[in-house]
Amino acid sequence: MGNQIVKYSNSFNNQSLREFNAVNLDILMAVCSRMREKNDDEITFTFSELKKLMCCEKNISNAELAQRIIETNKKLLALNFAYEDKDEYVQFNLFSCFKTNLKEAKLTVAVNKQFAFLLNNLGSNFTRFELSSYMKLKSSYSKEAFRRLKMFRNTGIWRVNVNDFRRLLDIPDSYKTNINSKVIKPILSELEPIIGLKVKPIYSSEIKRGRKKIIAYEFTFNKEKITAVEEQNEKINKAMESQKSAKIHKEEFEKFKLEHEGLTPWQAFKKTLHLK
Repeated sequence: MGNQIVKYSNSFNNQSLREFNAVNLDILMAVCSRMREKNDDEITFTFSELKKLMCCEKNISNAELAQRIIETNKKLLALNFAYEDKDEYVQFNLFSCFKTNLKEAKLTVAVNKQFAFLLNNLGSNFTRFELSSYMKLKSSYSKEAFRRLKMFRNTGIWRVNVNDFRRLLDIPDSYKTNINSKVIKPILSELEPIIGLKVKPIYSSEIKRGRKKIIAYEFTFNKEKITAVEEQNEKINKAMESQKSAKIHKEEFEKFKLEHEGLTPWQAFKKTLHLK
């Protein structure tokens, strides 16, 4: 199958995948790697293909894989997928079809048409990583940290406050006092050898109960070189944003002229301030 790539909109990184274990995450990312740039087309995976993508051909039976797929979709349906767009807060299901056929050993998937943009026509604001690197990680915390670190692959720095870190990685309240041993250390043990990961806690200036409180983490790692294609895409996106902004300003100016035709500049100015 070659070296599969997972690539999706950065908006997807804001979603906490609550109660997903390592296998659930592997299934989801394997699916995402094949759904990329397929719009809302239905894509069918044989269980054999899916196992290869997940690097687990020998470790899971078809019956167990089917059970895990169904379990993963139940967790997906329970999630509150959402994003904000201007004045709208949109909630949705990512997939419109997630059909498991145990007899034929197949999984058929389609992305929700309205939200296919999360996996299609991506500009410069995307997260990208090799599926095989992701599948080699054992801890669900390592997997979830890895894909968010890859959002900053060109800078090699991810700063995140503690509350967002806990939410994004779905860290239980029972880990509040030992987040370092239960979460940070497992992440470091897997990712330091691969991407040179370092973690620095950031403390508040206030001292409570004799010590300073950790309010954020700074993750640093080996940054990736920007490819010529990515650099060109970034230039195109900036140019498009500039054109869009200029168009909006022009439309606003034309509207202003129509609304205030025949007024002196001072009269027009006063009118915009609702003054007599």
